[in-house]
Amino acid sequence: MHGRAMHVVLGVLGAALLSTGCGRGLPSEPRPGVQGKEVYVFENLDELVAAAPVAVVGRVASTEPGRAVGTGESKWLANIATVKVEQTLLGDVPSIIGMEETGTNGVPYLEEGQQVVLFLLPYTGKLPRDDGIPYFINIGSQGRFLVEQNSITPANDEAGWLNEFKGVSLQTLVAAVETSGSSIPA
Repeated sequence: MHGRAMHVVLGVLGAALLSTGCGRGLPSEPRPGVQGKEVYVFENLDELVAAAPVAVVGRVASTEPGRAVGTGESKWLANIATVKVEQTLLGDVPSIIGMEETGTNGVPYLEEGQQVVLFLLPYTGKLPRDDGIPYFINIGSQGRFLVEQNSITPANDEAGWLNEFKGVSLQTLVAAVETSGSSIPA
């Protein structure tokens, strides 16, 4: 699709919040691994970088249950994570940001203390909290990486191209993003 080959799977973010089998009622806490639908599917890092206006390296400072998402009997609580930004890779953000997670593609919610690389879109709905910080949503499960002992683990292991980043250093991923996803340095 004009060099991007980005596929809009559902077309609107609201449709991404539909659940498939989350059980009855609202759980009292965010449920890791809730199965949602991807809005965007990327074929490589270049597409991910081109689509995300914001990307950061950060550490999760806190999490809390968010708003109800889903429809009918398949509702659950979103997760609100406050992230301390350690490095901005794309866009312009302050040192603290908020992020709403809705459990896309079975990816567990973020946990306090985790270091992450996040590719984000501005939050355009009613703010989860009115605390003066900007809020974002993850561009999708392909746009979230955990960092443990300086080693990268993609949140979504179903996209084959993400496997080239499994186990690389944080610096290697950052360098790839900064060069718009060109091949990973040796």
